[in-house]
Amino acid sequence: MSLSGGAAKPSETRNFLNGLFAGKPDDLYTLLWMLPEKQSHWFRRVDDAIEFGESLQDHDLYVGVGLSGQDHGVAHRCLSHNIAGIFGLWVDIDLR
Repeated sequence: MSLSGGAAKPSETRNFLNGLFAGKPDDLYTLLWMLPEKQSHWFRRVDDAIEFGESLQDHDLYVGVGLSGQDHGVAHRCLSHNIAGIFGLWVDIDLR
């Protein structure tokens, strides 16, 4: 929120997740996965995922690339044969 009386600027988290999940079907879940806890957090509403992401500090937060038809709980991610849709193209490049 802006303290100068102007409109609040959207956070990077909000811009990223809104752009990524634009057009996501309402009945499918998105996954946000945290380290070091190794915990999964499932969201149907993008705004709920954004609020959760914005609330974190000092955590590594990862976004699942597949959409799920169900919440798999805090200890599980979605297995490939249960993915209901993929919302983009991605690449994982690890450099020395």
